[in-house]
Amino acid sequence: MSHKGQGTTLEERVVIAEGVVAGKSSREMAEELKRPVATIRKWRQRYLQNGRAGLSSQMGRPADGALATSPVEMKEALLELREKHPGWGAQTLRLEIAKDERFIGMIIPSRARIAAYLKERQKFRKYERHRKLPEAKALPLQRPHQEWELDAQGVTTVNGLGKVSFINLLDVYSHASIDSHACLKVSHPKSEDYQRVLRRAFLRYGLPEQITIVRFTTTGAPRLFQASSTCG
Repeated sequence: MSHKGQGTTLEERVVIAEGVVAGKSSREMAEELKRPVATIRKWRQRYLQNGRAGLSSQMGRPADGALATSPVEMKEALLELREKHPGWGAQTLRLEIAKDERFIGMIIPSRARIAAYLKERQKFRKYERHRKLPEAKALPLQRPHQEWELDAQGVTTVNGLGKVSFINLLDVYSHASIDSHACLKVSHPKSEDYQRVLRRAFLRYGLPEQITIVRFTTTGAPRLFQASSTCG
């Protein structure tokens, strides 16, 4: 006989939770406990959302706070992760909580709710304003292989070959040619062509201290990159 209109006991709710874990349907548990299917579904949903904490009666004034409806175990896990990884933001914490086997099938709080909860618990980070990094000052050249200059000479017409683009690698201090590569019938060499030039130079001379890349403007004037690639 179904006990309609009567509240469930904590023991019955625990049985419902165990039935959920065991994979029982709401109708099966309703028949076992002699309770309406709607009652079983209600407590099934509360268990899936809040874990064991959701099985307690919610009489009286509801809890407040950013994660008031989340289970205690989940909130403790968030704080534990924040202690271990103080650099993680709310979104990263949310992704990690979602992967935790204890909370699979439960509702995971939003990034904003997690951030608000951390602020409530004084676990938030003080963000510094982004500042522009100072540009490195160019050091005076004092020796060979301190700086190499990589540039594409541009398209040149060669009799019998047609359009040819040359990639040149020059030692800035000694003005010696490190390597040169001709790209046939192309106006713009590919990344693989530049890599081929550098690979040959590295195998022959080793690594320079830095490499400066030269690009040409639409007027044909060379323009150096302000930032050089430091090797090491």
